[in-house]
Amino acid sequence: MRLDRKHVVVAGSLAIVVAFVYFTRIVTPFQAERLAIHDGVIGGTGEDPYRFRVLVPFLIEAIRRAFEAAGQSAGQAFNSASFVTDIAMLFGLFVSAAALLRRFHDDRGTLIGLLVMGAFIHTMLQNHFYSPWTIAEAALFNLFLLRFDAPGPSAWRLAAIMGGLTAVATINRETGVAMPAFLALAAVSAWLKGEREQLRFLLPAAATAGLAWALVFAGLRLAIGPGQPVIALGDVWAENLSASGLGKTYMNLFLVFTMLWVFVPSGFARAAPRARRYLMLGLCCYLPLIAVFAIWYEVRLYMPIYALLTSMLVSGLDFTEPERQA
Repeated sequence: MRLDRKHVVVAGSLAIVVAFVYFTRIVTPFQAERLAIHDGVIGGTGEDPYRFRVLVPFLIEAIRRAFEAAGQSAGQAFNSASFVTDIAMLFGLFVSAAALLRRFHDDRGTLIGLLVMGAFIHTMLQNHFYSPWTIAEAALFNLFLLRFDAPGPSAWRLAAIMGGLTAVATINRETGVAMPAFLALAAVSAWLKGEREQLRFLLPAAATAGLAWALVFAGLRLAIGPGQPVIALGDVWAENLSASGLGKTYMNLFLVFTMLWVFVPSGFARAAPRARRYLMLGLCCYLPLIAVFAIWYEVRLYMPIYALLTSMLVSGLDFTEPERQA
């Protein structure tokens, strides 16, 4: 179930194409607005919660300074750094998605899934002109699922890895909480099924990941300090329930998940049991966060579970028989 070179080549090609389209449609036209938010994050004066999502902005800033040292202007260097970072993050997303898809499908199914993701991901990215943490969040969650799928011989080694992944994901975005939540729900499921060996791995991992999230979440807020909210929760709900907000939500969900609406129901029935389990756990972690705290038409928020949904689609297309493993 290893990735073939063709998977990596396709992932790289998709990363370049998607990054270029995003660069021409979003990065360049909204350079001033993007730069204002970026500088706020770097300077510690940004709005809440952007000011606490520091992982990718500081990476962009390091690359930006390298381009400035090479002679580019501040604006050109920021655009160049954003483009390079987007390619790298998208490559990580597509490669990790391919590795995850390969756990459940053969080569052809994995390639089909990658191409479907590349075709529809543009709509996910178009609703915000500065959200560099979104792609990293999805790639990190894919890595989390890959490690969860192969826990290894030591429960405490798994706990250390899950804690580290959660810490990095939380530095990237506060939704790193989905990782300890996933582990906790998996532990509850194992307990209900009487799977004591699974519990031996899951309980330390869930506890370590939960502690890592709490420490990083609180530490960032203590170190950076409070800021003005980007939008109040009441205004979020007002936008979500407005006629225009609901209309955009329906349209974006249709555009992103067009094929999924048709093939996922049959694909879910045919999919590998592990893939179904991971999808249900992922939905239980992310849907409450999206439903309560997010603007619904910003469908990029579904990106962390995009690979799992795509796996259901591949199974539904019936191009390949999933590799059914316990």
